[in-house]
Amino acid sequence: MPLLQVENLSRSFRGVRALDNYALQLTPLAIQGVIGPNGAGKTTLFNLLTGFIPPTSGHIRFLDQEITGAPAYRIARLGIARTFQNIRLFGNLPVIENVKAALQNQQTHTLWDTLFSSRRFLQDEHDLDIQAAEALERVGLMKQSRQLARNLPYGDQRKLEIARAVALRPKVLLLDEPTA
Repeated sequence: MPLLQVENLSRSFRGVRALDNYALQLTPLAIQGVIGPNGAGKTTLFNLLTGFIPPTSGHIRFLDQEITGAPAYRIARLGIARTFQNIRLFGNLPVIENVKAALQNQQTHTLWDTLFSSRRFLQDEHDLDIQAAEALERVGLMKQSRQLARNLPYGDQRKLEIARAVALRPKVLLLDEPTA
């Protein structure tokens, strides 16, 4: 059974067809690439698959569940993570806090737990620190964990964006121009 199945996916912007009848079957442990010149629709495809924009037509199924037009946060919670062509970091936050921000949707504590620093809140924070450190170690950025993200060289900012996506332990990871 395919992990991700895309059928007849299309997207138009004011009459311009950015993506036309795209199809894909992604099986577990597969590595696939999308290659094309600038303006070919690669980023549009990623935006469609991750719920940032809705398709004009077609269907997207993930783990045999229809996700066409679902909001980005729901698709991320299901297990599809991505990086962006243009880096989107929290520049005024330390590197490790950027990764922790990506992991916030995995929290189990309530608002009251947060306000009163309950055991559950403190445990969640501890778990976030460990997961964020593991992701930074994986991409070689642990030594820069306390630096502000905006102060990193461009290549390290790209690594940080990949660390945020990898930290989510996604079932599908979409890398938009990871070597840019």
